[in-house]
Amino acid sequence: MNICIIFLSIVSFFACTIFPCSTFMLKKDTSVFVGKNYDWDVESGRIIINERNVGKTAFKVDNPVSWTSRYGSSSFNQYGQDFPIGGMNEKGLVIEALWLNETTYPEPNDTLRRIDNMQWIQYHLDNSATIEEIIKNDAGLQVTPTSSAAVHCFAADASGKALVFESVNGIVHHYRPDAVNPPMLTNDPYDKSIRMLQQCKLFGGDLEVPRGKGSVTRFITLGIALQQFPEVKTEPVHYAFSVLKDVSLGGYTKWSIVYDVSRLTVYYKSRSNKKVRYVQLSRFNLNCDDNVGSLPVINNLSDNITASFKDFTIKHNRAMVQEAFRNTPFLQDMSDEMIREIYTYPTEHRCEAK
Repeated sequence: MNICIIFLSIVSFFACTIFPCSTFMLKKDTSVFVGKNYDWDVESGRIIINERNVGKTAFKVDNPVSWTSRYGSSSFNQYGQDFPIGGMNEKGLVIEALWLNETTYPEPNDTLRRIDNMQWIQYHLDNSATIEEIIKNDAGLQVTPTSSAAVHCFAADASGKALVFESVNGIVHHYRPDAVNPPMLTNDPYDKSIRMLQQCKLFGGDLEVPRGKGSVTRFITLGIALQQFPEVKTEPVHYAFSVLKDVSLGGYTKWSIVYDVSRLTVYYKSRSNKKVRYVQLSRFNLNCDDNVGSLPVINNLSDNITASFKDFTIKHNRAMVQEAFRNTPFLQDMSDEMIREIYTYPTEHRCEAK
């Protein structure tokens, strides 16, 4: 076997044994779709409807950034409201987080406002409508994580533009996928993943696709799926779910999510309920003078679940946060005091609706 293939297989295996996830964007005419597999230890969580016109200050960092949310959004959360795994706002901006072991952030800069790495997602769902606005709003902002979670993020907007945000060796990167560099992400730095892709057959190289379901293999599998998409006759949401199945890690894949960006609709299924459910963001009152809506990710529902959302309370937030921290191995030592600060944090927000 070619030594390069052996190397790719080893890299693929070890990436698979840590914290994998996969995400990608599809575009058909003017319609945009984003798929995401959430591969993790914990299945429980909540889908939360986040409101516009809410005043916030970044959680527990020095020199925190403050803002008032411009846009409402729906998000998938486990570790507290305002610390989402991913979501979509009312302008069709989607952001998803994936694990990246190589993540290292720049040294603190006192001239920049700071924010936690997971709250960075909510910050941009609150404030950015496009990829260009993410980049613009990042100016003067520094990510300062409050936990050991090491992530990079994939974003896509309603125009079909995509972005990979990651910080490696203390350097922040905003990669812009294009016709040559496909809009997809797994668990290696984006530039490394592209180099691996280009070594394989169908992408200009002469290597076979490595076996397994590690980061490299999944990235290449996504590349093939995106390459084939213009020719397929399958309805895009169904095609996206079939691609997610191809890169799934079985029971370790807790959620499979497809965002129909153009219709502001979120489809998903979970490990314990394989029925596809969907949420229509446009059906919610997103003003902050109404209660935040929420629904447990784990439920026995199917089809349109929009009407099943109920008021979200601090009790819901506490139960979600406590369960997530209790069942995440590297977070089990988090102090009760810190957990309390996390689940009570949203009580500090201010509704600034006129």
